[in-house]
Amino acid sequence: MSVAERLRAKTPVRRWVGLGAATAMWFALYQVNLPVWDWVVYTVMGLDAASQLGSG
Repeated sequence: MSVAERLRAKTPVRRWVGLGAATAMWFALYQVNLPVWDWVVYTVMGLDAASQLGSG
């Protein structure tokens, strides 16, 4: 049995649970995207938010 066959959802309930988990993970990552990039650009790279490059 291959890995793909072992990971494949065999029932509709397992498919919906997998889809729900993937949706929850996507939503969580979407929520932290802006704060993480603000931290990288303004704190780590040291750009000023009011500058032309930092406000882009």
